[in-house]
Parts: sequence; C-alpha cells; structure tokens
Amino acid sequence: MQIEMSRHARVKWRSNIGSSPPEGLEITHKIRNSVRIQGQRDVFNKYGHRVRILALYWLPQDNIILKVDHVTRKVVTILFPKCAGSWRNAAPKIHQRKGMRRTFSEQARS
Repeated sequence: MQIEMSRHARVKWRSNIGSSPPEGLEITHKIRNSVRIQGQRDVFNKYGHRVRILALYWLPQDNIILKVDHVTRKVVTILFPKCAGSWRNAAPKIHQRKGMRRTFSEQARS
C-alpha cells in the first residue's frame, strides 16, 4: 500500500524542513519505520455523525509527527516541535468560580 502526501503536507514539509518532500515509496518506507502513536479509527458523535480520528506517526530521525488518513492513503499534515510550544502557551487557564466547593486543604487555610 503506497501512501502519498497531500498538497498541504508537501507545502509544510518544504517550508519547515527545507528539502523536497519524500515521494512515492519513500514516504511509505518512512511511515513503516516510524513509531505509531495512535491508530486510525472512526467514531460517532452524539448526533450520529462519523468523525475520523487520524493515525499519528512519529519520525524520530526527522523529529516530526505525521497525521495519516489510511482510507484516502494520504499524509494529511505534519506537526513540528515548534508547534508544541505554541500549544502549551495557548492552554486555557482554569479559574475557580464563586461558590464552588473547595478542597479540604483550602478550607483549612481560611
């Protein structure tokens, strides 16, 4: 089974890695020699619509993560280490609302 790269994935590869993206059997070989983080699966939301969870593969030699759709046989997008920093900084902050239950240690302090 040969996997291809989507146009979006090829553009991200060129802009972030700087070389031409792997073609044909080369990308399939890279995926076979990578670490599978998550397999692909189809789930249904509460309204009955199908949602496809894409497979994730880590390529340690290139230090990237590939999102792969095995149904269409395409690498959909590529995640780079600099993305992880922006995700960490964008995490929502949780504020305690007025009147919410406090933990035992918080009650002891007041």
